[in-house]
Amino acid sequence: MRYPRLEFKTGNLLVILPPNCKNEAPLLEEKKAWILEKHRLIKESLERAGEEFRLLGEPFHLRPSGDGGVSLDFEKREVACDPSNERHLQRLREILREELRKRILEKVGELGKITGLLPSRIYIRRQRSKWASCSSSGNLSFNLRMIALPPRLIDYVVLHELLHLKYPRHNREFWGRVEEFFPDYREMEKELLRYWFSTARGGAWLFDPKASPSDAPSPRSPCSTNP
Repeated sequence: MRYPRLEFKTGNLLVILPPNCKNEAPLLEEKKAWILEKHRLIKESLERAGEEFRLLGEPFHLRPSGDGGVSLDFEKREVACDPSNERHLQRLREILREELRKRILEKVGELGKITGLLPSRIYIRRQRSKWASCSSSGNLSFNLRMIALPPRLIDYVVLHELLHLKYPRHNREFWGRVEEFFPDYREMEKELLRYWFSTARGGAWLFDPKASPSDAPSPRSPCSTNP
């Protein structure tokens, strides 16, 4: 059975209805408070979002690559890369993908021992509309953009998707299990929404599969406005 869904991932409200549902008005009226709250959070997120490029929740600076190579220094919070060079972008994505995969595998292993849940496969992709997803065959897909999140939010997304292996729907039982690990999960959900729109601005040149090279910042200037 397919259920109606409401999504705000693009910034606009998307209403997804099952084939037998012809009128969205009752659903919109029922979810009016939720819609208004999400709209408020999105507006707030867009107002707060700058042109910062973040990794693991911290602002990073972009500098010229010098000898032509790509490097990433987490201690100095610096990326050496020419964002107008597609080969540089591919290499940087490889580095970030491996870093994210390592963190995800560690968390899946840790949580698997506690929950008894393990995915069939794990994929890391550049997705445009969601942080992660769980397939009916037990595969978990994570958005490369997750590397921009603070570590605790990464852990939260991993748990969220891992629990979907047993609880496919966002029902009371699912959220009850989430709350056992993250009592503040409601705030975590709000933070994910804020980061979604901030990373869409500051990291589109790297994470968005449809971004143009013209969206990339100049390596002569830092990506972050913070020192």
